[in-house]
Amino acid sequence: MNRTYFSVTLLALSVVTGCSGDPSAPDYATQGFHGEVKLATCDLNHEPALVRCGGDAAPGIIAAVCGDLEADNTVTVTGGDLAVSGQSHLAAPLHVTGGSFTGLLGIQADNTEDVSGDLATAGDWVVSSPAHVGGDAFIGGKLEATNSVAVDGVLHVANADTQHVTAGTIKADGTAVMDALKCQLAPAPNATIQRVEAGDFVDLGHALTAHSVAAEVTLDCARYRFTSFGIDNDLVLHVSGHTVIVVDGDVRVAAPMTVKLDPDATLDFLIGGSLEVDNTLSFSGGSTWLAIGNDLKIAAPLTLVGFLYAPQSAVAASEVSADNILSVSGSLLVNSVHVASPITVTAVLGPALPPCAADERQ
Repeated sequence: MNRTYFSVTLLALSVVTGCSGDPSAPDYATQGFHGEVKLATCDLNHEPALVRCGGDAAPGIIAAVCGDLEADNTVTVTGGDLAVSGQSHLAAPLHVTGGSFTGLLGIQADNTEDVSGDLATAGDWVVSSPAHVGGDAFIGGKLEATNSVAVDGVLHVANADTQHVTAGTIKADGTAVMDALKCQLAPAPNATIQRVEAGDFVDLGHALTAHSVAAEVTLDCARYRFTSFGIDNDLVLHVSGHTVIVVDGDVRVAAPMTVKLDPDATLDFLIGGSLEVDNTLSFSGGSTWLAIGNDLKIAAPLTLVGFLYAPQSAVAASEVSADNILSVSGSLLVNSVHVASPITVTAVLGPALPPCAADERQ
């Protein structure tokens, strides 16, 4: 494994790893972080490139679900489209403002739907609570409505009982609805992690594997590698510049973890295993790409400014279990989702994710 350190000074090396021969220098890689820690590890004239990718899998879509959507609590999408490649079961209100909703393999709506744009499905649309569509509706299967359905534009459906349906125009022509997502272009982050670890990085090993003493850690423009996270006491990470964090294994957050980015900073945070949020986890300031290789379990509030990226891996049918609040200011692309607490996704202005390299698609 290559352990070069981005043309840093001898002093910076001693601060990071204690390997300069100074016996008083802390060895964070094995002893962990505690108190205030400032890692001076990068050359500001040679910031590492970001590794974030996946934008071509969900072009123009801010909330992308590559599997099924099981919503037992409110889903709110503002400023963009919601697309689901699998089945959508809505047992709680769905609000899509400033965008459209595609539920490819069928939509069962046992609670209210309010979509300001178009609604589309290649399967059946089963409606037992009031539904409103501000644009057109495209139904490839049948429309079963036992409660009011209002479509402001054109309703395209070949098989429907229109007793409870009002629309600007109804066309009994059916329609072929295509998948709005290209989930095969969204690889799990493991191959990207391997690429990062084949180059230059700062190896912090077990510094956060068993984090039991409160710490505030400043990270600058470098690539950092960790074995795993086990956060059992307060942790604050301050991030500046272009920063990449890779974690080979799982991340477990059992105490408050706060990641604060400078306004112009960017963070690519890649987790090879699962992310388990049992206490508050928040990312604020500049843009973060939070990429997860396996399951995401949210049992405490998770707040993110940037991109939540948790597609299905080649070895695991990963899922998102939202048992507490998930709030994303940016966009998300995930596999199957079970919503037991409110999820909100709000679009923000910024550059789109680039496509992933072909050799990173598993």
